[in-house]
Amino acid sequence: MTHKGRTTPPVLLHLLVLLAVVLPALGMAALVMDMQPTAQLRAPVTATSRPLILAQPKLIRPRTVSGLSSRYESVGYTLESVRAGDPPPAFVLMTLPGDWTKEMPSEVRKSLFFRALLPLVMQVNGEIAAARDRLIALRDHPDMSRRDRVWLNRMAERYNAIDGRTGAIDWDELMRRVDLVPPSLALAQGALESGWGRSRFARQGNALFGQWTWTEGAGIVPKDREDGKTHSVRSYRSLLASVRGYMTNLNSAGPYARLRKAREQAAAAGKPVTGQELAAYLDRYSEEGEVYVKKVRSMISVNKLGPMDQLINGR
Repeated sequence: MTHKGRTTPPVLLHLLVLLAVVLPALGMAALVMDMQPTAQLRAPVTATSRPLILAQPKLIRPRTVSGLSSRYESVGYTLESVRAGDPPPAFVLMTLPGDWTKEMPSEVRKSLFFRALLPLVMQVNGEIAAARDRLIALRDHPDMSRRDRVWLNRMAERYNAIDGRTGAIDWDELMRRVDLVPPSLALAQGALESGWGRSRFARQGNALFGQWTWTEGAGIVPKDREDGKTHSVRSYRSLLASVRGYMTNLNSAGPYARLRKAREQAAAAGKPVTGQELAAYLDRYSEEGEVYVKKVRSMISVNKLGPMDQLINGR
């Protein structure tokens, strides 16, 4: 290789070739890391703050419903097996198959939807559990490293757990917020909000929980949005990101303070934390109010989702 009449030394030439090979690979790795921003996604997680076991996740992108169904059948994954006590496989579905809206028996669609969403819910619960364990360790050891201090401050900001008067971290509030969401609750709300994954927001924006945003360009404008309204339904790069957004919303937004308090009280009393109980505090999630609460509870009971909560409550 020459430049302005000079010849590149062999060692430098080899280095340039090596960089040409390595840099594209690093770019691909960065894309994967954007989908999986935490270290917990690449290793099994065992939480001590609440019984929870996760296997190493595998990202999947089946193009068809039949491909997704075959993947589940290959490992014997059924809702009945989970109700019986088996953990779901660690299949992280990134987007719904392209033919998801095709005609199929309602029971088949329901089963596939719940089986697709459950591993995502458990993946995010695993991330939360790992973060909670780290918080517990740091709270008992205030002489922390600079790295831990930076991470702690980010967590407090993310979960809105900073005292407005003093600017200090509100530890009680932070621990109340960084906690697990019952799988039955997430499954029921995901089904209701996305129409079993058939909504335009789910198909075009991976949005399963109907979360609003007022940031321009961050979402999809509802076709029936009233004049004068400026909100859109937030879109996500993946279904996993949608689940993360949903859980962060429940764990940090003001309307769900009673839900978080009820969860904390149940855990302190040694009682299981269930979707049926926490659904009572979702009256502000939807404009339907108490009607929405009844819909969520009915979704849980009719579809026998309650046993899924054993995944966070122990066996």
